[in-house]
Amino acid sequence: MIVAALGIWIASRWHTWFVEDPEEAYVPSQIPAHVLLSFGDAQPFSRNVSWQADTVLHPSWLELVSLADSDTIRVEAQGEVFRSRGGRAAFYLLTRTYYHKYRLYTIRMIINKWAPPNENLTATYIQNVSRLTGIAPDEPIGIPSDQPQRWMMLGVAMAIQECGTDSLDYFAMLRGWEEARST
Repeated sequence: MIVAALGIWIASRWHTWFVEDPEEAYVPSQIPAHVLLSFGDAQPFSRNVSWQADTVLHPSWLELVSLADSDTIRVEAQGEVFRSRGGRAAFYLLTRTYYHKYRLYTIRMIINKWAPPNENLTATYIQNVSRLTGIAPDEPIGIPSDQPQRWMMLGVAMAIQECGTDSLDYFAMLRGWEEARST
C-alpha cells in the first residue's frame, strides 16, 4: 500500500521534477520599452533619452511638451541595432568612457554615475558588485588595457546586479569586450 501511494505521488510529481517546458522565444516589443533618461555630455543640463523597440530601425523621435503652454519640440532620434546579445558591447564602451573621459576608476565612482543614488539603491549595488568581484569599493580597478580581467569582472558583476544570472551569455560579453577594445 505504501509503495503504491509512493508510486502515485512520484508519478504526479514526475513532470515537475524532470521535464522542462520550452521557453517562449524572446520577442522585442514593437512599441518603445525600457525608456531611460540619463545625463548628457553636451551641457550641464543636457540629457540623453534611450529606448528599445523592435529589431529593425524605424524613423523615431521624441516630443517634448511644455506643461505651461503645450508648446512642443520634436527631436529626431538616431538608432543603432546592436549585434551583441543584451547590448553588452555598449556597456563595455560605456565603462571605458567612464575611465578615459570622466576618470572614474573605482567601483563606487562608476556605479554612482551609472546608477545614481536618487534613482537606485546605490550603496547596495556597490556592495554587491564589490562582493562579486572581490574588489573593494574604493580600490582603483586599474587601466583597462593593463587590467582587462578586472574590468571584465566589473562588467559581469554589474550585469548580474542588473539582470540576474539566468540570461547572461558570457561569450557574448567577451566578444563585446573585444569589440570595445578594438574601437
